[in-house]
Amino acid sequence: MKLLLSDRIILNFTDLLPKKGKFEEMVAVEDIAKKVKLTQEDFKKYNIRTNENGAIVCDSTEEEFDYEFTELELAAIKKALKNAEEKGELFRDYLHLYRLFNA
Repeated sequence: MKLLLSDRIILNFTDLLPKKGKFEEMVAVEDIAKKVKLTQEDFKKYNIRTNENGAIVCDSTEEEFDYEFTELELAAIKKALKNAEEKGELFRDYLHLYRLFNA
């Protein structure tokens, strides 16, 4: 599955993925975070930084990265996106992820 750099930022630095839940789900969330984490090299290569408003920005959000997710990881991401939509908290920045995981 191809994630954009912006997707990795969302999965790492927003409240999309749950902070609490059942053990199995939390293990999946932890594994997702490890899998898509941003490295120091990423910060340098894509000039990832925090702007004056506290938002995370970079020079290229369209860079693609290929990942394989387990069934549990896929279920956790889909559930998080579904919950955000049902609560009316689906940000425009999440649309690529939403379309990718709910296609």
